[in-house]
Amino acid sequence: MLGRLFRDADEKHVSATTGVGVYVGIKIYPSEQLKTCLFERDPVRGFGYLNPPLAETGFMNINHHCNITIGVPKHLIFFGVPPALVPPTATPDYSLNIDIIRSRILKYWEA
Repeated sequence: MLGRLFRDADEKHVSATTGVGVYVGIKIYPSEQLKTCLFERDPVRGFGYLNPPLAETGFMNINHHCNITIGVPKHLIFFGVPPALVPPTATPDYSLNIDIIRSRILKYWEA
């Protein structure tokens, strides 16, 4: 099943027909587990993702708090934007708190 997360990222989300520079993939399992990956577009080929992913969590139970934060590089969020037009931010990267994602999944979970 995890292979599909990687395959979808490569074939759909960072394909040659999109302008996506960074993609957060989340796989939710019926066993109340989830896994999160951060993919970066392959700048050499112009499509697909760089392997290995920028970040990959282990399997996490949606019922337990986690202390995981993934740093998403700002240059990937503003992919293709001239540096002079990138808004200033307090930190160089965006800190994506996985526990926020986990808690939203738990809130709307229906097995």
